Amino acid sequence: MSDSEQIRPLFLPGGVLSPDGQIGYFTNSNNSIEAIDLNDGKTLWTNEVASYPLMATSNWLVAQKSIPDRVNGFEIAKLDLERYGSLLWVSAPIVFPDWVCVYRDATLNFQVRATTENLFLDWQAQNYYRGGAAPPPDLLRQIDRQRDRGTVQIALNSGEIEMLPSEATTDASIAEELPPGAWIAGQKIVHLTSGNIEGQQGVQLRLRDRSGDRSGFDIIELGRGKTLDYLVTLDGCYILVCPDVYADVEQPWWIFAAETGQLVTTVKYDVGDRAMMIRSISIFNSKIYYLVDRRIDPLAHQSLLRVQDLNSGKLCWEYEIEPPQIAQPNLP
Repeated sequence: MSDSEQIRPLFLPGGVLSPDGQIGYFTNSNNSIEAIDLNDGKTLWTNEVASYPLMATSNWLVAQKSIPDRVNGFEIAKLDLERYGSLLWVSAPIVFPDWVCVYRDATLNFQVRATTENLFLDWQAQNYYRGGAAPPPDLLRQIDRQRDRGTVQIALNSGEIEMLPSEATTDASIAEELPPGAWIAGQKIVHLTSGNIEGQQGVQLRLRDRSGDRSGFDIIELGRGKTLDYLVTLDGCYILVCPDVYADVEQPWWIFAAETGQLVTTVKYDVGDRAMMIRSISIFNSKIYYLVDRRIDPLAHQSLLRVQDLNSGKLCWEYEIEPPQIAQPNLP
């Protein structure tokens, strides 16, 4: 790969995927990074230096590392995947404007990409009012001005960081403007709409070409149902539709290709999952990976990664994940 070519993370619910699709890297219940064999769910190694994986290649993994007593920044750690996740380096602190909070806050969003020599974090931040009562107009104007963006460049051989201005960003995909709620799947711009269709809840897929005339689009109905629900995989390639998520009997998940709207396959929806909230979902190598929240008691819940075989529908294994405490990369 030349330094002009860019690679991006392959996301799994709660973690990232190795390029060969055989290993997942997650944050475990002890807030450490754990490498998991995706064939059987067994732990390969654990690293306690960093806490949230960002991107994996065949020989290294980069991850976020919290900074004690600092809420507007974090560090990046690089781990050696050829030596069971041993630490290669930790970067200097990456510090954002003082009004940014990286802990479970919506002020910071970023995407990750890499070349042979550098890792890039393209970030955007905007403050917002968190109070309950109506704020004074002067305070609202001050908060509204608190917005910024830029790119952090991290040298992969040393961890040296450089804060680049927003105009230095060279990621062409960020510049492509999309309608609100739309995303890119292959050569199509994809948008989902839901609402009442002849007395039932329904969902429709709207497709238009990325190149050429964007004025027209195709409409494909994906399903109707009494309490219909749908999910989009983290990579935006598949759409899962369930006609009745609150039914007392087993229901199907219809799986559609987002780029074409064609039905790919059908899997059974586990009635026992009704008491859980499915938060994110991915499909790789004939398996469905989905993250669910299961309430343990009125004050605590457990996040589980469940892995289901796409062909048989059987549960392969499950794994407890620690909900991330720090801002995560938003999906492209």
